[in-house]
Amino acid sequence: GAVRRARPRVVHDGSEGGGIPVGDRGGHAGRPSGEVLALVLRPPPAAAEPSADPRPRARPHPGHDAWAAARAVGVTRILTIGTDEESCAAALAAAEAHADVFCAVGLHPNYTTDYAGIDWLRAYAGHPRVRAIGETGLDDFRDYAPRADQERAFAEQIALAHEVGKPLVIHTRAADDDTIATLARDAQGLAV
Repeated sequence: GAVRRARPRVVHDGSEGGGIPVGDRGGHAGRPSGEVLALVLRPPPAAAEPSADPRPRARPHPGHDAWAAARAVGVTRILTIGTDEESCAAALAAAEAHADVFCAVGLHPNYTTDYAGIDWLRAYAGHPRVRAIGETGLDDFRDYAPRADQERAFAEQIALAHEVGKPLVIHTRAADDDTIATLARDAQGLAV
């Protein structure tokens, strides 16, 4: 079969790092107006240190204030996304600490330079609070990671999603055709 698109169930405000859609309780994702089921929070990229590695790194995940603010506007479930090893650990810790918080774990394409595999990610993937693999994909917009490293990481995360039977969270920027072709070839049967 073809790649299945997951039924939309999530509200995301579209900002670079996610956020709380304060006052936005309209009918999202086929839900009645006034009901917000989930909000995706992912750490915004941290500014690079001028004298250090120029690639961005994920910031720590939102804390208790973010969860409280989401609940205050009617959010009943939250999916927080880890984009590198450190933020995946923080996302899982948040999911374990809050009954209404779940997480997705992955290696963002911008963080794949000198790609050395995803053994560390396998340790998280089977956890019951982890609901998806990713954010993974391809990003040609910025030159943070070599394309070959991004492709290897993407392929291994697709394979991991197959192994654990979880959906993929996709990141694509200025690489849509290649991302879609990779999904069509390698992600048969996965929800995306």
